[in-house]
Amino acid sequence: MLLCGDFNQLDVEEVAVRTGLTSLVHTPTRGANILDMIMASEPDTYHIKVFNSTVRTDHKAILATKNRDIRDKAKRSTTKIIRKRSPNQHANLLHDLAHHDISHLNEDPQLAWDRFYQELLGWLDQYYLARTVAITNREPAFVTPQIKNLLWRKNRLMRKGRVEEAGAIANRIGKLVTKANSVLLKDLGTQSSSKELWSRVNKTCKTSTA
Repeated sequence: MLLCGDFNQLDVEEVAVRTGLTSLVHTPTRGANILDMIMASEPDTYHIKVFNSTVRTDHKAILATKNRDIRDKAKRSTTKIIRKRSPNQHANLLHDLAHHDISHLNEDPQLAWDRFYQELLGWLDQYYLARTVAITNREPAFVTPQIKNLLWRKNRLMRKGRVEEAGAIANRIGKLVTKANSVLLKDLGTQSSSKELWSRVNKTCKTSTA
């Protein structure tokens, strides 16, 4: 599903939370603002390009294509490892720790530490299963490995028609995006001059669209 148009009067984050769609445009389309937007339920399917329009307008044009042969040579991907955490997982780990046999601590200190370290790693892999997430340099600055993983889960649920579960995850994503953006912009109000303020805004925007 696609939602396209001039979002001048719309809050993109609010639309994302309510619809489960993901914004695809991260480059300014009018001046320094992103007013024109394409949102999709399957964001990885589309390749987005923003360029000067061929008609007389102060808005830029957006090209969305599903041609998978198009490759961005400047695009780089980094694999991140994340571990899902829940109260039940914490409880299980604490249970193991409480009933752990520490009699081997009377052994050679180095051997005892090596053994305990291996046991901890085993518990980590047992209770907090590692997952890999690919983050590209084209992702907005607020997209963390956790958010990327949640987007993947939300889209998978949407494709299966499990709309309510996808909506719950969309709400979590909205809160995480808001929190991430607040961290990125928390120091804006402390700038000593308007020049420094705009310098910080531009730096943040470049980071989000790099």
